[in-house]
Amino acid sequence: MSKEITIQRKFAVFDIDGTLFRSALYHEVVDELARQGKLGKDSWQRISEARQLWKQRTHPDSFWDFVNASVTEFETALPHIHYDDYLSVIQLVFEMQKDHVYQYTKQLLNDLKSKGYTIIAISGSNQEMVDPFAAYHGFDIAIGAEFEVKNGLFTGKNKYMHENKHVMLERLIQENNFTVAGSIAIGDTHRDISILAVVEQPIAFNPNRQLFEHAKQHDWKVVIERKNMWYELEASNGSYILAQTND
Repeated sequence: MSKEITIQRKFAVFDIDGTLFRSALYHEVVDELARQGKLGKDSWQRISEARQLWKQRTHPDSFWDFVNASVTEFETALPHIHYDDYLSVIQLVFEMQKDHVYQYTKQLLNDLKSKGYTIIAISGSNQEMVDPFAAYHGFDIAIGAEFEVKNGLFTGKNKYMHENKHVMLERLIQENNFTVAGSIAIGDTHRDISILAVVEQPIAFNPNRQLFEHAKQHDWKVVIERKNMWYELEASNGSYILAQTND
């Protein structure tokens, strides 16, 4: 009697915000809610002030101060936002932002998909926003942050993914019979280190300082995209050399 042969599937996992999408889906949704006055009085002003301090690079952690300001404004107002209004904002943001992507990662996604890879998104952004964006760009599996809803209103119970991305990825590997051999992950901040460490071919894309230093210590590929050019950097004796460009 012949034994049944189970073929393990190759996979590639993408963080979306700052990796495929040129901004952050979460922040675009929060911004639009604030602009429409759905987060309460002065919310848009507070978010704008935090963003301006980040844009001015007032200190090394100014970006994360902006992130925390956006999260605070959103979560504070969340129990008072009607789910239908929230979905209307999601649709508006999706239509405006769906094509604002990096060319390197979009090309990589399409190339891997043509080679039979299962394409996975694990994002810290809202699941309702991740779903249409991921479907539009050809992802096979999309995981995002979940915000519990009952009777058309948010309960305030939230489940973010950024601290548990590797747990979700390892679960997906087991449930879908994925093979780590040939696997690829791409992320842009230190919050993605845990999933990059799981795969055989990690890529640090436009990395922040913490991710860059970690990538350098572990000989991970670094890719920088600026304007209409990207630059692939390969690790060599504790430093990086230019390996390839798209010219």
